[in-house]
Amino acid sequence: MSTTATTSRIYKSTDAGSTFTPLPPNPGGAGSGTVAVTSIDVVNTGNANTVVVSTTDTHTAQYGGVYLLDESQGGSAWVNTTIGNYDTCRVVFSPNYNNDHQIIAIASDETNTFIISKVNTLNWGQTVSNARINAIAPAAATIAFPDAYNGISNNAVFFCGY
Repeated sequence: MSTTATTSRIYKSTDAGSTFTPLPPNPGGAGSGTVAVTSIDVVNTGNANTVVVSTTDTHTAQYGGVYLLDESQGGSAWVNTTIGNYDTCRVVFSPNYNNDHQIIAIASDETNTFIISKVNTLNWGQTVSNARINAIAPAAATIAFPDAYNGISNNAVFFCGY
C-alpha cells in the first residue's frame, strides 16, 4: 500500500501507485480555511493499516493536531489524539510500533518547538516528557531512527531536524 496527501486529503493505493482512492476527507478540518495536512505515516499492525496525520493551522492562536485512521475499525473517521495546543509539522510511528506502540511528533506552540511522544493509549508526553527547543517555531521537520531503535528503552535514540 502506498499513501499520498494534499493539504486536505489523504489517498491510498493498493496497486503500487497506478490508482488512488481517497480516505475519509479533511482530517482535523484540513482543507477548511487555514488548516492543512503537514505529514502522514502508515503502519501495518498485522491485520490492517493505521494512518497518522499531522496538521497545522496558520491562524494565530489556532492549532492543528494529530489524527489517526484505523482501517481495522472500518476506517470511516479520523480520531483526534488530543495532542494539545500545537501545530504539528511532522508525525511518525516508531519503526518498532508493533512492540512499543509509540508515536512521535514535532510540534510548535507558535513560539517554541516540542518533540512529543505518545505510547499506547496514554496521553501525549505522559511516558516521556516533552522536549522543548525555545524560540524556534518550525514550518517543516523530519524524524529519523537508527536501525536498532527501541522506544521502550530509557536510552532510545532518534534524530529530529527542522
